[in-house]
Amino acid sequence: MRIRATCVTAEEVGRLVGDVGVWLEDTLAHHFDRRDFGGEVEQFVAVFVAVDSDSEANERFATGHDKGGKYKDFRTGVPVKFIGVAVLLDPKRVAGLSLEQAKPLLARYLLERLKHPLHRVPSGFKLDEFLREMNAELNKLG
Repeated sequence: MRIRATCVTAEEVGRLVGDVGVWLEDTLAHHFDRRDFGGEVEQFVAVFVAVDSDSEANERFATGHDKGGKYKDFRTGVPVKFIGVAVLLDPKRVAGLSLEQAKPLLARYLLERLKHPLHRVPSGFKLDEFLREMNAELNKLG
């Protein structure tokens, strides 16, 4: 399973949150790239949303990221089945942090988000097993 992290952010924290996402992808790849959790799910996507300090406004930008589904890979044209979660952050909480300070913080935010139900999990996907392994890996980071 591929692990992807992306972000929707205010300009002042975009680069930092994006860099943490790249670090998470690279760090988690060693464990998850060879794993298959069933349900033909090939990818897990974490979308860090840090647009507004007002939580209700921030949630509006998260809409549509808590989902599962398919998309067509733009390079190969092959459909990719995925599950995704939106991870809400207050941009003021991460503004001014160094990359090394932000890494464990965002790992903990993702860990907290995974304690809540995932929406639209495909049939046959071993969610409990995936969450156990993801929790174990994220606990090593945060």
